[in-house]
Parts: sequence; C-alpha cells; structure tokens
Amino acid sequence: MEAAKEADRCGARVTLIEKSDAPDPPWRVWPELISSRRPAGSLPYPLDGAFDGTVLRTEARSAGPGFVITRDGAKHHFDAVVAATGCGFEPSPFWGHRKEGVYLLDRAREYADVGNSASSASKVVIYGEGMRGLQVASRIYRGRDVRIIISHWAEGEPSWNIRAAIFRAAGECGVSIGYGTLSKAIGLGPLEAVVVDGKIVPCDLLALLPRRVPRVIPMPAQTGRYGGLSVDRHLMTSTACTYAAGGCAELSCRRGAGSTLENESGMSGRVAGANAAGRHLTFEGAKSKELRFFGLRWAAAGDWGAPFGESPTVGVITETLEESACTITFERSTGRVLGVETVEPADSAPVDLSSVASGAASMRTLAYGGSSDISLVSETARLGLRTWQSS
Repeated sequence: MEAAKEADRCGARVTLIEKSDAPDPPWRVWPELISSRRPAGSLPYPLDGAFDGTVLRTEARSAGPGFVITRDGAKHHFDAVVAATGCGFEPSPFWGHRKEGVYLLDRAREYADVGNSASSASKVVIYGEGMRGLQVASRIYRGRDVRIIISHWAEGEPSWNIRAAIFRAAGECGVSIGYGTLSKAIGLGPLEAVVVDGKIVPCDLLALLPRRVPRVIPMPAQTGRYGGLSVDRHLMTSTACTYAAGGCAELSCRRGAGSTLENESGMSGRVAGANAAGRHLTFEGAKSKELRFFGLRWAAAGDWGAPFGESPTVGVITETLEESACTITFERSTGRVLGVETVEPADSAPVDLSSVASGAASMRTLAYGGSSDISLVSETARLGLRTWQSS
C-alpha cells in the first residue's frame, strides 16, 4: 500500500494488484486488537483518499523483469515492479489443533477473538514467538492463570539480564514463562490441557503464535538466508526493474536474526515505490524499537542482544538494578557502540538511543553525554569504558 501511494505521489501511473477487498492492518498492531472493542474489519482501508491509481482485485502468481502474471493467466507489463507480498505463517499441525478453545493467531481477527474469549477463560497457555507472546500475555493476564511457552525469538533472544528482568516482572503479575515444544491439545470436547515436552499443562484457552516466514511468488530473483527476496540498499532485487519491500524483502547486508523488513514495511514500501518511479533513494531503516509489557518498557537500538555476544572483537557490558537492566555491545578495538538494549519501568523517562541508532555512539559519548543525570545507560557505558581502556 505504501509503495503504491509513494509511486503515485512521484507521478507514476500505478497499478496495485491486491487480492483482498479488506486487507488486514499491519502485523505490528495486531496485539492492540486484543484490548480494543473495535473489530478488525472496522479499521480504515489503507488507501482511502490517498491513491489515484488502478486496483486489480486478483492475485499475483509470478513475476519477472517488468511483468506480473495474475491468477487468470493474464500477463501485465510495467516499467518496474514492487513485490510486497509480506509474510506467511509456517503450518503448525498438532493433534487437537481444531479443538474449541484453540486460537491460531495468524489473522488480525483472531487477536480480537482471543481478547473476547479470554474474559471467560481461567487458565491460558500462549505458545510460540517470545516477544509477541509477551505482548499478548500483558493484555490478558489479569484475573487468570497465564503461562507463556516460548518456542523461538523472531528477532534474536534478549540479553540474559534483560530477559531476567522481563521474566521477573511477568512473574510478579502471575505470568509464568518457560521454553518447550507443544505436541497436543487434549480434552473431551473443548480444550482441557496441552502436552508440552511430554508433560500435561491444564488450560482452557490456547493462543498459538506460529513462526512467520517470507511469502514470495515465483520470480527469477535471488533469495536470502531466510527465504526473502535479497535486496540492496535501494531495495532492488537481483532482477532488473524489480524491487521488494516489507516482509518478503531481505536486506542482504544485515546480520543476525530477523533480517526481513517486516517491521519496517511502511518505510521500505515508500523507498521501493519511489525508486520504482525513478528516484534513487537509499533505505536506512529503523535502527531502534520499543515495546511495553508488564509495566516495563523494553527498548533497543543498533545491533542488540543475542546476534553478537562476547568474542575477541566484540565486548558485552551489562548492568542490572532492581527494576531496570541495560546491555551495551561494543567494538573492542575502538570502543564504538554496536547496540544497546534496556528495560525500565514504563513510567520512567524514555532513554534517548538516537546516537546509537545513527551509529555515532561510542563508550565515551554514552558515559559522558553531558547529562547531569547518570542514567542506567551511562552507568553501563562507564563500566564498559573502564573495561575498554584497561584492555
């Protein structure tokens, strides 16, 4: 949608091939539907009042340099093509997955349904991706027994001290968190329990968060490590005049987990749309992110958390207080900060990580940034500065 609007603003004649009359809102806002009384279908259509092009209500089946073939076999020719087919969900079949009380959270409407059903549930199990599981649990835990079972972290596991602070805050809210593999949903009729690593866990509501993977239609373009279309900094694929954005695009120069552009779908769509219309923009991407759960605010910038870890060239410094924690990853040879991850009470003053996001931060600038307040970040940087200087 963003690619179509941006190309239209740049003066191109645009055709949007969209198979749905009412596409889902962006994936990042789906958890908000749990605590909202507004049904998913009432959200505004993303193109309302902002697009003068043509919309074809059909499905793209394949693409090549300057053309797209749709479901009816018609071949549509263009000067440039933007693939924005998003992500799909890996199937997670297990015995009992169709039982009443089992919710596969693969559509926006399912999030709204879980929010409605949780009001009458007493024991809830949330299974799947870690960060999304925390977001879901923080909206339904009140008045019920909630257990999160993590199967994977989509964008890398949080640092150990950050993870410990989050798990502790969740425990104080009555939410238990662990790791495991779910194999069955059981019950004589509606859901009564699930089987995790061979153990029976009683529950009357199961929320499943399946792994998300790039959805790519056949085209002669290179794919990356995670199955998305490999793109350069201009979001062009290896096929001439073909661009990609959002969850189906994979920035080849990125390191670590979560390298698709799903969480930056809006910005990547605008860059891809503009470049398809003849511009020459460079995609920088968001280098910081923030989430809230269980009275905490988790924030990260740069290359945070598990993708790095200690090595001969990379150092990791941590600091932990009663309700807060901070991890700084830095380059041993120069003291340049590679990433910062923090967790603090949600009502505390936000931490400014803009210098980390821009790549301009060093241990020295974080430790002596001119603030009279010694924040947890600067305290951690002071520890790191001493470590770096002594080495």
